[in-house]
Amino acid sequence: TPFCETPWWEAGARSEVRRWVETAANGEYVEYSTKRVQFGDRTQSVSGELIPVTDDGAVSELVVIAQDTAEHGRRERALAKTREQLSLALDAADAAVWEMDIETEELYWDERAQRLWGFEPGEFGGTFEEFAEPVHPEDWDRLETAYQTAIENRTSYSVQIRICPDDESMRWVEAAGQVTTDEDGKPRRLIGLSLDVTEQKARERRLDRQNDRLSELASVGSQD
Repeated sequence: TPFCETPWWEAGARSEVRRWVETAANGEYVEYSTKRVQFGDRTQSVSGELIPVTDDGAVSELVVIAQDTAEHGRRERALAKTREQLSLALDAADAAVWEMDIETEELYWDERAQRLWGFEPGEFGGTFEEFAEPVHPEDWDRLETAYQTAIENRTSYSVQIRICPDDESMRWVEAAGQVTTDEDGKPRRLIGLSLDVTEQKARERRLDRQNDRLSELASVGSQD
């Protein structure tokens, strides 16, 4: 039975399959993709290749490769949906995403992370020195201890630090990271989120001042 007339192909797909075969028979490599492949009572998506095999320079046969792409398509759609949901969650939280190669200390930051550290998108060179430079000197030891402990213990960490990208601005950042390991359990990467918590810290300071005033008033009242 000619390949294009086998029961695998829907009737409407056979002329298309015939073109693939003719192209491959002329010595050209063919990649194909179709949603009209019939297996029993169901139609599914298939992609693959037609590879011409030559003998003394002439095409003597074709090798056909076929792969069911239906499940792959479902996984791709599920992954796309997950990415969309993650992106929406990050947008809602205004969270910056980053990761670091533990061995090389090379950093990969999204645009939010770069802006949070005082860089314009594209300015950050991915070096450890650029990451450390804007961190407030009084907070650096605490941050370094947190992520080094996480690397040693293969765990996560969360720490609040101050970022001072210039002499005039300062912001509070909550930096959280998680260590990932390779198949042998060796730490390979740090991945995490950074959140600007400057407003939260300001609210906490205002609340502390209010509590202090209330305590003073209570003290005066009790003396009276």
